[in-house]
Amino acid sequence: MKEEENVFADYINQTKGRMTKARTTILKEIYRRHDHFNADDIYMELKQRNFNISRASIYRIFPHLLKAGLIRELNTNTGKKLYEHILGHKHHEHMKCDKCGALIEFKDDIIEKNIDKLCSSLGFVPESHTILITGICKKCNK
Repeated sequence: MKEEENVFADYINQTKGRMTKARTTILKEIYRRHDHFNADDIYMELKQRNFNISRASIYRIFPHLLKAGLIRELNTNTGKKLYEHILGHKHHEHMKCDKCGALIEFKDDIIEKNIDKLCSSLGFVPESHTILITGICKKCNK
């Protein structure tokens, strides 16, 4: 069993839920991908691969995956929820192109240190943060 399956199985046991075949299939699909996705993306991919899983099942599992720390929701300022899997990946931020919609991932240790310093100075205990920079990407700026 892969690490994400173990983490989710532990979460399911703690919440007295059931580890169903559909949940396992959805989790495997999410961790098979290496892009940003929404519930409909997962549904369409599973449908194309002849899995008989309802769209509702996919929407119902997302809150559990968030609580289990397996995915995170991205605020893209479009009203459309996007997600990415996070287990085994270092924290990073995003830039979004307002012309083509591209999401560009970046990591900056100075920003992270400044966030930690700011929180500490205010006596604030951070649980998570997300930075989204909007603008025009290099490709669209030509």
